[in-house]
Amino acid sequence: MSIKYLDILNNFETNMRNNPELMPSSVNTYLKLIKELVERYSVDPSVDELNEFIAIKSRKRQPVVKYAIKHYLKFRWRDGFHGQKWKEIYDDLVKAKIRATIRKNTYIKREQAADIINAIDKQDHKLISKIQYFTGARASEVISIKKSDVKQEYQYKRIRIDIMGKGGRKESIYLRDDLWHEIQPFMLTDNRYLFLKDNREEWSDEVLRKKVETQYKRYYESLRSAAEECGFKFATHDWRRSFAQSLKDTEGAD
Repeated sequence: MSIKYLDILNNFETNMRNNPELMPSSVNTYLKLIKELVERYSVDPSVDELNEFIAIKSRKRQPVVKYAIKHYLKFRWRDGFHGQKWKEIYDDLVKAKIRATIRKNTYIKREQAADIINAIDKQDHKLISKIQYFTGARASEVISIKKSDVKQEYQYKRIRIDIMGKGGRKESIYLRDDLWHEIQPFMLTDNRYLFLKDNREEWSDEVLRKKVETQYKRYYESLRSAAEECGFKFATHDWRRSFAQSLKDTEGAD
């Protein structure tokens, strides 16, 4: 591999590792795939070559290759390529994807969860999925979070969120403080809720229930679509159970 190729890959790696929205495990996976792509074709593969690579990796049950290529296109062709914007090229590539076998009722490992989360496009849904996966909270509980119930606990290097749990009891869930940069934009809105647009209006319990239900349906569709793109089919409660399983795996490794 030439020095030029290495420089491009090194710059791409720096760009990826500096992206706060990506988990380290996903970055490592994407870098490995893009290195193979460049070695197989070139730093500027044709659309046909990209389609071929996606098909090869999808047959090997590596459908996340699509998202690795998405980030590479944004980095490499951010100013366009042969008169086309990178997004236009990416949209064409999606059609060539061959789905991997759908795995039902599967506990999602952390690395797989990272791929699914990164495949979610909407930022609010991406954050809801992270909070749910890392805390085990129900989707409706996360969607109902009020901004006044979100606190940074600097002394413990964590974020505490008070949620309304089952039976109307208030419970506290905790996140790593390095997720604050993702939460902060939602804290700066004019809404009282983190994920609901209320414009400071007072809602009855019935109105709140309907708003949560609507947001839940949209979130579930985003999560389901992202999961299927990564080869999984499951419900949001399976997402929560994966949190419990990840705790068991961690304890077993200690």
